[in-house]
Amino acid sequence: MGYKEAAEIAGVSIRKMRYLVESGEILARRCGSRVLIAERDLEAWLDSLPLVVDTGAEAEADTETATYDEGEGVPSRARREGAARVRAASVPDVHEAAA
Repeated sequence: MGYKEAAEIAGVSIRKMRYLVESGEILARRCGSRVLIAERDLEAWLDSLPLVVDTGAEAEADTETATYDEGEGVPSRARREGAARVRAASVPDVHEAAA
């Protein structure tokens, strides 16, 4: 696959994909003037990325940085309703989304 397809699968820009190949983070091969990235090499790079895990430390940090209503001592309604959690995405989820 070329830069464009690899970038779409990985969820990064074509420019970022070129940087990752040029820096050696992702292995690629040259076929004439084309640069080809093997699916296994892209998967190896994706597997090397750290997982996003909600360890509870984020929940504690959210509480510490919450804004408080004066005199009430509880997080403001906007803060409570606006709080978001990050779901850990596994590599199979990335591949299913690309399919």
